[in-house]
Amino acid sequence: MAQAVVDEEDYPSWINDDVFRKARFQGDPRYNRFVIIRTAYGPGSDQKFEHALEIINNIAQHWVEGEVEGVKFLITRGKETDFRYRDVPVEVDTRPNEEFVRRYENDVVEDQSLENASLAAVREYFKTWIASKGGRSNVGNTRYVACIMLDAETLSQLATAPKGFPHGCDVYSSSYWVKMVDVEPNPDEAVYVRVRGADDLIKYWFIRNLIRSHVLTHRKDREYPGVLHFGDPPSEGFEALGGPPLSLF
Repeated sequence: MAQAVVDEEDYPSWINDDVFRKARFQGDPRYNRFVIIRTAYGPGSDQKFEHALEIINNIAQHWVEGEVEGVKFLITRGKETDFRYRDVPVEVDTRPNEEFVRRYENDVVEDQSLENASLAAVREYFKTWIASKGGRSNVGNTRYVACIMLDAETLSQLATAPKGFPHGCDVYSSSYWVKMVDVEPNPDEAVYVRVRGADDLIKYWFIRNLIRSHVLTHRKDREYPGVLHFGDPPSEGFEALGGPPLSLF
């Protein structure tokens, strides 16, 4: 999204137009969001839950910061090797990134009847929630396709993540993840998605907005072999690359 700085007059006027911010059709995803369903309510879970929410709620900000860093890195490198970058400023226009962050707003669902609920129970609850919002899982909005299930296991491992999940947390080999429950039971198991890094939640959000069918997954995670993970297998993905995380879109 980030791009080289342009003159204010060159920026499209419609970016601040009210029409641009209104729904174009019923269910139009004006916001970038996930549905987060809590299933852990035992002793100490409240603090862990709030910590997990803070991490998930900050991923858009971290992602756009990383994207800006990546664009600056490419421009700087380009200036060293390609004359076409000679007049391109290193500073970038971050307004599209700021708009992306502004639109990131999650739906948090807490219902103690879901304590220790099974995957199937969460899926059925999610379907009922979608129906209550007039949503459809086949058009327009990732939040009607899959939800984040924060169970006791997920909360416990996120509790070990640094507060705020700052840059420099070994991004490409981060073991922090959440469980995504798809509205369709195929496969009938949760998909683990990294909170940050290559093949992370933000990439998952982009992909599921484009692809309603099930996306690329693997069972070759080094720490959790056999568990279904979103994205490319480690040996084929971006983990071997150095430098800051770059935008894939």
